[in-house]
Amino acid sequence: MVSEVDYRREFFTDFINKAKEHGLEPKGKRVLTIGERMPDFKIIEASKQEWSITVIEASRKNIQNIMSNPYIRDTIGDSSKWKLICADIRNISSFENQLDLKSFDIVWWFHGIEHLEKEEGIKIFEFIKKNCKILMMSLPHGTHIQPSELVISNVYEEHKSEWLPEEFIKYTDAIYITGKENKGSIDLFIKGDLYE
Repeated sequence: MVSEVDYRREFFTDFINKAKEHGLEPKGKRVLTIGERMPDFKIIEASKQEWSITVIEASRKNIQNIMSNPYIRDTIGDSSKWKLICADIRNISSFENQLDLKSFDIVWWFHGIEHLEKEEGIKIFEFIKKNCKILMMSLPHGTHIQPSELVISNVYEEHKSEWLPEEFIKYTDAIYITGKENKGSIDLFIKGDLYE
């Protein structure tokens, strides 16, 4: 069922609490976040709440941005808190041994699938769902054109596909939208195949 957003989206815990409402209870505190342009405050908040964060990011420029945050820079040496992997999610099978996807309690894919071609996005989405416990996603609702200066400075920023909430109904009944098509976001809370 697709619903209007009925919860705060300000913090990582807001998303966790919404997942719990749908019976998705993380058993531990390890999260894999796929793609981070900037050090997202939601992820920093999660780290401060003792979540262990592993970030996969393809762009070296974005990793430099992440490392520019004083909190992350000061805690990156603590492997129990942070791990950064410079890799492209499109090649996940080539570096899966570095992260063991199955070991994470939550996979957090925040505005990333739209940067992939449609067929590729579906393939990677289904691979992640098959190999994870809980998948939380947020993505643009419909068409969102990135500013040209952003794409010119970083090719990974280009939006290559558009998505509608109805495309995910077969995977979950926890679908929320903010705003209208082409101006809002879709939030998904999905039970991975390994959820116990």
